[in-house]
Amino acid sequence: MCDNILIYHLNLRVVLFCFYWVRMYIIIISVIYLVEDCSRNKNSIKNDAK
Repeated sequence: MCDNILIYHLNLRVVLFCFYWVRMYIIIISVIYLVEDCSRNKNSIKNDAK
């Protein structure tokens, strides 16, 4: 019984850890995508001004 609870807690910790990293990864990719999108928009605005 105690062993099962211990394993369950370890699995829960691993799952939460993985979930946290996946979320961080998604946020970082979203930020990079937004920054690239903004710089692309600025470039297209400069080209339109010419």
